[in-house]
Amino acid sequence: MSAGEQAASRLDLPRVRHLEPQTALAADVIVTDDPRAALVLAQALCRRPRMFNHARGLWGYVGTTAAGRPLTVQSVGIGSASVATVCCELVALGAQRLVGIWGCAGLTHAVPGELMTVARLVTPDPVSSTILDGCEPRPDARLLEQLARAGAKPVPCATSPLPFEPTLANRGAWLERGARVVDLGAAALLAVASWTRVPAAALLFVEAVPADGAAELLSASERERALEAAGQAALAALAA
Repeated sequence: MSAGEQAASRLDLPRVRHLEPQTALAADVIVTDDPRAALVLAQALCRRPRMFNHARGLWGYVGTTAAGRPLTVQSVGIGSASVATVCCELVALGAQRLVGIWGCAGLTHAVPGELMTVARLVTPDPVSSTILDGCEPRPDARLLEQLARAGAKPVPCATSPLPFEPTLANRGAWLERGARVVDLGAAALLAVASWTRVPAAALLFVEAVPADGAAELLSASERERALEAAGQAALAALAA
C-alpha cells in the first residue's frame, strides 16, 4: 500500500470527485496552478506525457522523465481552497510526494524569476488553518534540502487569500513577521501534506516585486522560463 493510500485509509479524506483519472497516477507529483503551466512542465520534464486528467479544466499529465522516473504533473487551480481540494484527491489516488510550483511576490530584495523554496510559513490562510486545527505545517526536510541544493533559496513565506496587488498593502506586517515572499497556495499544500503525512515542499519563482505601491510582473515569456527552471529544480530534488 502506498503512503497516499495509507493516509487515505487513516484519514477521512474527501472522495475523489473533481479529478477523473484517465490513467494510473505516478507517485511523485508536481502540482502547479494553471493548466497551461502543467502542460509546459509536462512537456519540459517528461517524454511523451499522457493526459491524466482534464475534468474541470484541471489538466494533468503522466509521463516518464529522461532518467526513466515516472512523474505526474497536475494543475490544482489558484488559491488555497482549490489547492487543498486537488491535493487531497491526489493523496487519495496514491501520491507519495508533492512539490508545488507557482509564482510568488517578493517582499524585499527579490529578483524577478528567482527561485525560492518555503522554509516555513509565516501566516497560514484560513483554509489551511482549518485543515491543521492549530498545528504548524512544515515542508519535508529532505525535499527542502534538495531544492536548496538545486538552487532555490529557502525563505519564510506568507500565504494570502487574495492576489498580489491588492495584498501588497500588508507588506509591512508580513515583513515584521519575517516573511520574504507571499504566495497563494503554499500553506494549503503544506497543510494537506502535514495532515496526510505525505512529504511535500513548495517551490516558488518570483513573478512580482513591489514598485510604488503596485507590482511589476514577469512577462509571459519570462514566466515560462522561470517555470521551466523551477521544474528542473523540482525534478532534481525528487531524483536525489
